[in-house]
Amino acid sequence: SDEIFKTDGGENCIGTNGRLFFAWNMTSNKKRLVATGAYIARLDIRIKVNSKTIADRSQDFILGFRRGKVQASDFGL
Repeated sequence: SDEIFKTDGGENCIGTNGRLFFAWNMTSNKKRLVATGAYIARLDIRIKVNSKTIADRSQDFILGFRRGKVQASDFGL
């Protein structure tokens, strides 16, 4: 529901054509903020239509976070 998705009359990220979005609140499984560093995320995508798999792939992302007074991230996409 972020404002960046509300351009062109959209309400949220669900209405974007052909794009996937994921979010991470920068916390660990123990609900603690993660440390500065590089993190690897793997997104597994499987799309089925009428029980036929039309997409089955994995994609890795390297995310870099720097902790400090300003919280910011650069995904380098």
